[in-house]
Amino acid sequence: MKNCQIIPERCIACGICELIAPNIFDYDDEGIVQFVQEPSSKHQFIPKSEELAVLEAYKKCPVRAILLEK
Repeated sequence: MKNCQIIPERCIACGICELIAPNIFDYDDEGIVQFVQEPSSKHQFIPKSEELAVLEAYKKCPVRAILLEK
């Protein structure tokens, strides 16, 4: 399991992360990234089954609003 961090201040509401990993990422009313399971959290452990999708979202985020730690 990897730890994922989101930085909402960097988010530009492009929608890529939710398209790639809809089980992990969602948006608030302003279109800013948040976690599906824990909307108020900035850190979340990613289940093994979602790691590839989250890694892809991390790579495609144009503003690096998603960070991954091993």
